[in-house]
Amino acid sequence: MRVLTLGLVLATGLAGVACQRGSSPRDSTPQSGLPLPQGVPLKDLHGQTTSLDAFAGKVLLINFWASWCGPCKEEMPDLQRLYDRWKDHGLVVIGISVDASPEDAKKFVDQHRFSYPIFWDGDDGPAAKAFGGIVALPTTFLYDRRGLRVRRIIGPQSLKEFEEMVRPLVADDRAVRSFGPGF
Repeated sequence: MRVLTLGLVLATGLAGVACQRGSSPRDSTPQSGLPLPQGVPLKDLHGQTTSLDAFAGKVLLINFWASWCGPCKEEMPDLQRLYDRWKDHGLVVIGISVDASPEDAKKFVDQHRFSYPIFWDGDDGPAAKAFGGIVALPTTFLYDRRGLRVRRIIGPQSLKEFEEMVRPLVADDRAVRSFGPGF
């Protein structure tokens, strides 16, 4: 009986760390070799369109979020700090909002003065589909400079946790410059 009770308590606690769209607890799964989706249209909060291809050769941390998601709102200041610390070393933090409207996302971003690139995808938009669907928020994907997925993260992370994941990829910059991006 104690094991069942403990299991229920743990499951309930884990379910509360992410804004659920499905039934996924917090998870940080190493994933090697999945390529960055190509040609996915991204619309920024001013209506301009680009794609992930524009960020080739960079370490990418791609974060799906919404302005109504509490854990997302708690995590985003750490993403800004991460971006500020590592952008000059080849890291790009990309936020992709799944808010119902771009106005909701823009209002939130403007209030908090986030400066890393933020795009709007809407609910189940083309970017979410290209990443295999987003079942909980925040969901973050980390890619190395070659465009290969290193990790999928479901649920919020701290600045320290993000830096532990990003630091070795950014440090790999010396190797990329020495041997070229396709080494």
